[in-house]
Amino acid sequence: MKLRKELPSWFRKWKSGKDVFIDLTGCKSAVKKRLILLLIFQMINIFTPELDELDFKKKILGNLQYVIMLDEIGDFLAEASSPIYSDDEHLAKYYVNEKWENFLGVFRSRGVSLLSADNKPSRLFESVHSLPSIQIVFRTAHSCNHLFTKIIEEQEFLKGLEHRRAIVVDGVNGYKYEIFTPDFYYPYFHTSRAKRINS
Repeated sequence: MKLRKELPSWFRKWKSGKDVFIDLTGCKSAVKKRLILLLIFQMINIFTPELDELDFKKKILGNLQYVIMLDEIGDFLAEASSPIYSDDEHLAKYYVNEKWENFLGVFRSRGVSLLSADNKPSRLFESVHSLPSIQIVFRTAHSCNHLFTKIIEEQEFLKGLEHRRAIVVDGVNGYKYEIFTPDFYYPYFHTSRAKRINS
């Protein structure tokens, strides 16, 4: 990544409604990954206006305009392994989590929906699994499922979910749904369209 005066082309494409794929698998540094995530969020915070500043005649007030999907979010928001609060890792991760909470609070007003996924939520900061409005939980052990429900029967149910089945928890009205996830393919997606950042 290089400093530049104009916005990156991928960000302009995303703002115009195009699909953008940022691949950080080539980035082996956890510090760089967290920095890139914070930079992207800050760009959205600065260059995406709040919905009440948009044209009311378009009738888009309150509607989502953009979607961000983050896979393996534990690479960014896993709690520090060090118990020492003055440790560099602990301070860096605490700062990232603080910014994450702030961004979640302003994203909705900018019409941005944020989807995050991880296979071991117990290692994440509490805000990652407590703040989202909707949670989708697949079969998981007690070390994780107690984060989503305190009811013993529901915890046992989550431990025994069949393959490809999940529970949707709607935090707005408290409803819970069981869903089945079929195979879904992207036959026209080519890696040549993907935006890669290798550091």
